[in-house]
Amino acid sequence: MKKNPALPLYPRAEFPRELDLCLTDACNLDCRYCYFTAKARTAPSSLSPAQVERALDLYLERLPARRVQKFSFSGGEPLLRWDSLISGVASARRRLGPRPNIEVFTNGTLLDRRKAEALLAHDPELVISLDGPRAVCDAGRRFYGRGGSVFDAVDRNLRALGRGLVSRCFAGSTFSAATVSRMRESVEYLLERGFKCVIVDLDVLARWDRRSLDVLRRQAEGLKKLYSSSMNLGFGEVQQRLRFDFLISREELRQVARPAGLKELSLAPDGKFYPSGLVSGRGAEKARYAVGSLAEGFDTGRMNAVLGELRGYFGRHARSGYNGCPTHVYFACRLEGRSTEEVFDSGERLFGALDPVVGPVIDFELLQNSLASAKDLGDFDHPPRLAPAAGPAELKLSLSPGAGRARDAADAALYPPGPSKRLELAAAENDPPDALRRLAAYSLMKARLLGKKLRLAVVADG
Repeated sequence: MKKNPALPLYPRAEFPRELDLCLTDACNLDCRYCYFTAKARTAPSSLSPAQVERALDLYLERLPARRVQKFSFSGGEPLLRWDSLISGVASARRRLGPRPNIEVFTNGTLLDRRKAEALLAHDPELVISLDGPRAVCDAGRRFYGRGGSVFDAVDRNLRALGRGLVSRCFAGSTFSAATVSRMRESVEYLLERGFKCVIVDLDVLARWDRRSLDVLRRQAEGLKKLYSSSMNLGFGEVQQRLRFDFLISREELRQVARPAGLKELSLAPDGKFYPSGLVSGRGAEKARYAVGSLAEGFDTGRMNAVLGELRGYFGRHARSGYNGCPTHVYFACRLEGRSTEEVFDSGERLFGALDPVVGPVIDFELLQNSLASAKDLGDFDHPPRLAPAAGPAELKLSLSPGAGRARDAADAALYPPGPSKRLELAAAENDPPDALRRLAAYSLMKARLLGKKLRLAVVADG
C-alpha cells in the first residue's frame, strides 16, 4: 500500500479530519444493538502503545494539527487496553493542543476513580455508555457469558467516582423501538445524575414503523423542551447538557451526494485503516474497504476508490433525509448484506418525522460549534476588550480588519449601560453569509448572557 506518486494526495479537497482508534476487539459486554460484530471472546487483537503512536505519526504527517476536528478512542472496550488508551490520549492532547476534541468511549463497567482522573487530566470527552435507569439500560446492555445487571455495575462505579467527576463526564444513551417510549424519562434521569452532557442516539440500523415513529416524535418534542431548560447560560462558555446525534443536519444533507472527502479514518485492531469506525468493528469482510496500514501508510488509490463508490451511490439514490451518518449506514449495509434501500427508506421516514421537531436544535448546535471555532468571534468566555461608555445603534459586519473585530463591534454595542439594544447587521454582497449568521447568533446569545433585550435586524445587499 505504498503511495503512488502518479496519484494526487487524497483527497483533492481535504484529508479526513477525524481519526478513530479502535484499540481492541475485546469487550466484556454483548449489547443488543452494538455495531461491533467481530468481538473476539478468546484471542482478542489489540493496538499497542507503539502502534497508537505510529498511527498518530502517520495521520499528522498528512493533516496539520490545526485542521484536526476530532480524535476518538473506542473498541470493543478500550479500558481493556489501558496502557494504549492512557498513553494515546496523553500523546494526542500533547500533539493537538487544547482545542481539538478528543473522545473516549467506555461502557463504564471497568471505570474507577484512578482511571477517570488520569483520563480527565487530558481534557477529553469521556463518554460513559448508559441508556437510563435500570430497566432501560438492561433492556439493551448485557454482560457476555454471565448474568447480572450492567446498570448496577455502572451505577456502583459512578457512585465511587462522586458527583464532582461525574459532572465532567458525558453519558452516551442509545434507544431502540423497545425503549424509545422512555427516552425523555431516561434523559431526565441521566441529567439528574449530574453528567456534563447527555448524548442521545438511536439504533441507526433499526427499522421504524408508523407506531414507533409516533412514539419517537412525541418523545423528541419532550426532549426539545428539556434542551432549552437544561442549557447552562451562566457567564462564560455556553454549555448544552443535551446533544442529539440521531439526525443528520440539513447542512450535511446538502453534502451527501458530492462529499469533498471521507469524514473519518479508523484504525482497527488488525493494524489497518478503514473509512469508518463502524467498518473497523466488522470481521474479515471489511478487507474490501481497507485504505492503508500501519506498515505502509495510507493508500491514496484505495481512498479515492472508496470515495468514488460513495459518490456514485448517493448520486444515484438521493434522499430527503437520514437517520444518522449516511456513509456509516451505507458501509454497515454493504458489509452485513442488508438492503440499503430498505434501511434508508426507514431513515428517511424518521427524518421526515423528527426534523421539524429537533432539526432547529441540531442547526443551533452546529452554529455554536461554528461560533467556538470562528477566528473573528470565539467562545463567550471573555470580557470586552474595550469598555465604551456608549454603544452604536447600528453594527456593520466587516471581516477585512482581521480576527476579533466582529466580536469587538458587537461587544461595543452590547456591554454599555441600558436594558435594551437595537442592532442592524449589514453585509455586503461579497461577505460570507455564514459569518453574518455567526455574528447575529453571537449578538443574540451575548445579549441574553448580559440580561438585555435585543432587537436585531439583518440586512444583506440583494
